[in-house]
Amino acid sequence: MTVVAAAFVVRLVYNLFVHPPLDYVTSDMAGYVRRATEALDVPWSTKRPTSTFFPYGTHVFVAGIRAVFGREARAPIGIAFAGLGAAAVGFAFALAQRLAPAENRRLLLSIFGTLLVVHVPLIMLGSFVLSEVPFSCALAAAVFYSVRFDDERRTRDAAFAGIAFALAMTVRPQVVVSLALMGCLIVARRWKNRSSPPAPTERRVLPALLFVVPIAIVAMLSAHRVHHHTDRWGFVSTNGGFNLAFGRCHPTRLSATDTRSSGFEVPSLKHLATFQDKHGWKPIVDLDPAYGTDLKIEGEIWDESAARKLAGECMQRTGPLRQLKYSATHLLLLYAYNLPWPTKGVVANVWAILQVAWIPGLVVALFRIVRQPDSRNGLVAAQVFALLAVAWIFFGEARLRVPYDPFIMWLALSVYVPIGLRLRSRRRES
Repeated sequence: MTVVAAAFVVRLVYNLFVHPPLDYVTSDMAGYVRRATEALDVPWSTKRPTSTFFPYGTHVFVAGIRAVFGREARAPIGIAFAGLGAAAVGFAFALAQRLAPAENRRLLLSIFGTLLVVHVPLIMLGSFVLSEVPFSCALAAAVFYSVRFDDERRTRDAAFAGIAFALAMTVRPQVVVSLALMGCLIVARRWKNRSSPPAPTERRVLPALLFVVPIAIVAMLSAHRVHHHTDRWGFVSTNGGFNLAFGRCHPTRLSATDTRSSGFEVPSLKHLATFQDKHGWKPIVDLDPAYGTDLKIEGEIWDESAARKLAGECMQRTGPLRQLKYSATHLLLLYAYNLPWPTKGVVANVWAILQVAWIPGLVVALFRIVRQPDSRNGLVAAQVFALLAVAWIFFGEARLRVPYDPFIMWLALSVYVPIGLRLRSRRRES
């Protein structure tokens, strides 16, 4: 509770007195606020195809706060986002308490808890009306309940995990990649332990149903929402094709010919394109766009088939080697050449540089888990592999990485702390 309380106080002070979310309503933040207003003012039965372009979880959350506390709701929104940030810290720390080994438990948890409380990217992003902190909270809760179910086989934990994953899906549908990789991990574990007798059927079926049902309900309702507005079946949002076109074509700007004000930019790709002009030295990789930096899809912004067609044309034009280069660039952009937009300033820059220190430990931890899929940290590693997979296919950006930072820090610390203790022990002996 001390860690959660400290995290909440830090975020509350920041959101109320330093950087209130509703004082910075531009660009993406303005979009979330506008969609929250539309959710309150426009009947849900009204057909608005463009409303399906973004996932609905965050703006429905904001709309709920404004419905209760009024349209301005300056303090309530700041408090709510501070609460979500503290809850994300609480779930991540509770997860660490469950996974920490006995031999270095106290030191490991002390370091991890402190880092969670003061983690600047999550504090800063939590002071904007954006999806990062809601997603971080839902994902941390989902992984915590999944691990606790894996340990104790309590049916309610399976239900809580399913609900948390369903909520995460409404904020960022990419969480389905985490679900797929967790499924692969479970299959790998079962195969490795195939000689052991399986659990009774009733102990397997009921938890599985309670886990799957909330996810299935949200998926079906989301698909119905897309169909209602566009007369086409889809998933939570219709921006998947757009994001794929960004990743496979590498423009800095993409818009749709038949939708007004449909131009979007990916900050990491834009910063990479302008890096040499701004800083005077060439980056390790360049943007290397397939057609140009400003592209248009023929049709409406919510028409995923048109965006996928453009992505396919770019893939055909560039060939497999350039596409591999694009994907490798996306992984680099998770840490390099951009800050977690829209954060900026000296503190954000320094913290971004410090995050690179986690990479060696993370690589070692992931390699160990691939070799030993029944590792205690396996379900945590699945989230990081999901992040890498999404970045590889679509695009990478520091802002998209931040909700996964607690998992990254934990895995890296699980490597660094034992090494540090062994080195200290050897120095004492010598």
